[in-house]
Amino acid sequence: MNIADKLANSKSLIEDIKKMQENDVFKSYIYQIRFPFYKNFLENSEINFTFPLTVFVGKNGSGKSSLLHALYGCPYRYSIREYWFSTATDPIEDGNGKNERQSLIYKYSGISSKDNKYKENQEVLLHRAHRPGTKTKKKDPDYWESAKPVKRLGMNVEERCSPIKEEVQLLDFRQQLSAYDKFFYFGNIDDLKTDTRQNFIRGISPKLEESLTNNRIYCAKGKIQNKKVEILSKEDLEIISYILNAKYISGKLLEHKFYREWGYSALITKDAVKYTEANAGSGEYAIIKLVHRLNKIQKPTLILLDEPETSLYPGAQERLLNYLLWIIRKTKSQVVISTHSERFVSKLPDDSIKAIHYDPTSSKSSILENCQPSTVFNDLEIPIVNKSKIIVEDKAAELLLKMIAENEKIINLSIQNIGCGASYLKKNSILQSALSDDQKTYYILDGDQKIDKEPLDINKLNVDELKNPKLIDELVEKISKRISFPSSKPRKSENKNLAFDKIKHNSQIKYLRFFYSNVFFLPKNDPETIFYDENIRKQLEEMVGAESQKATNANPKQKMHDLFKIINGRENGTSDQYYMYLKLFIKSWISKENNDYSQIASLLKKLAKRLRRCKCFNE
Repeated sequence: MNIADKLANSKSLIEDIKKMQENDVFKSYIYQIRFPFYKNFLENSEINFTFPLTVFVGKNGSGKSSLLHALYGCPYRYSIREYWFSTATDPIEDGNGKNERQSLIYKYSGISSKDNKYKENQEVLLHRAHRPGTKTKKKDPDYWESAKPVKRLGMNVEERCSPIKEEVQLLDFRQQLSAYDKFFYFGNIDDLKTDTRQNFIRGISPKLEESLTNNRIYCAKGKIQNKKVEILSKEDLEIISYILNAKYISGKLLEHKFYREWGYSALITKDAVKYTEANAGSGEYAIIKLVHRLNKIQKPTLILLDEPETSLYPGAQERLLNYLLWIIRKTKSQVVISTHSERFVSKLPDDSIKAIHYDPTSSKSSILENCQPSTVFNDLEIPIVNKSKIIVEDKAAELLLKMIAENEKIINLSIQNIGCGASYLKKNSILQSALSDDQKTYYILDGDQKIDKEPLDINKLNVDELKNPKLIDELVEKISKRISFPSSKPRKSENKNLAFDKIKHNSQIKYLRFFYSNVFFLPKNDPETIFYDENIRKQLEEMVGAESQKATNANPKQKMHDLFKIINGRENGTSDQYYMYLKLFIKSWISKENNDYSQIASLLKKLAKRLRRCKCFNE
């Protein structure tokens, strides 16, 4: 099996990684980070890393890169100060009105740098501390140090834990400029003897050619101008070819300062064409650098990638994600990505997705965990064209499900009441959906329509049972009688001894399979029974000055209708007003923790996930 085949299936790679997690393969791992006071994040914001690949998703300026920098500073001998430091124009202010330092707390399991032993549940506090200069140490206003555990910060360890001992790779793809691009677009040419940038590049190109071709090292004024050529391996080329969907034959990378500043040049052969990074796309160059760098990793590493989708088209983004999953499986590394890519987000499990939301009112960023892709896409203003359709029995059910979906930020579901009751839906709508194999339409009926505690899974019937027309008829009639299935018999025939009706039988099988997989039920007999609240009823009566009614044996649905008549009078009031009152009941019900809400929200999330698996998002 070649590399492309190994990387082609993201679902399989994710399943493999989860199995590795179950077998406790990932020994060196940051599994939680918390920010008592850090930058503009809400105090005590927390991130739990439950899968080895995590994506931070949010609008520009929400703080995604800041989180990567925080993670960069966690391991032994690395520091946040390399990316975040105080200046006159951008000072760092310690203190949040409670005498708190800029700080973070992270938990990990891994090899302790203190005694070189594997330890679980280590908890490290890092805080920023202005360090005055001494005879042996330079003054450092941006010094970060590990500190003793602080109980008031919610730490559970008794002694100071040493930082995790792990290698870190941080790549910012917005800054992955080649040596050529650095000079051509941003280089200083004020003191050049040549009249144009082009002529300078033309004059220096023989040195670059000689270095790339013959590995020659140049010196100027006793200082080395270039390093040895790095040859892209066969595996590098195969992976680059897979990600960019082209045939790369050979490749070299050279670090040099021929263009006045240190940078990398690439010489690649794609198909039958040979060229340098001067004629390569920025995304192409970035992938070459990334693959060559990550393929060198031989042990667990914390890999931090800032917007790796930059300059890559959607198909390449999807294949890049597969490559990163493969790197995790191969090296047992942990990957964290800051991204806007819907291709990354839509392929990953919900617990991998962390939405970073900036609130302009409070000037604070919050972190939302276990996000559905639809939630993230809504925040990023990415339109979801394809949606699953959910059909319900009546307006009350429609309002209930819509308000739950809105509360859970599930936006790739279209919830509709088509004005028909359960009987019509079972005999007509569900039948048509089943016969057309419409896998994007679901039905959620009231609980009183549920036949058994668990619907029969027709897929578990054996061959003989499936061929038994009497058994299939009985199963269908449990759902509804007198359904007009397509038939091979004359419409008005009453001859029960006619040959086996294959068309009807096959239609019944389709119906039963669709009913099992696409029809669900509310946890109670009807929506009103779910959200009715006697206290809300009394409050509404008092609000309009209506006389409180004595308790009756009527069911909640009837009580709702009675309440509406009391408030509006028997001859007054519209259906819109009635549904306005329903919304008040539903809103109050949603604000309280209850099992019915959890069941319905879980079902809606499950149906939203099915859309992802069917690749129904925008291509």
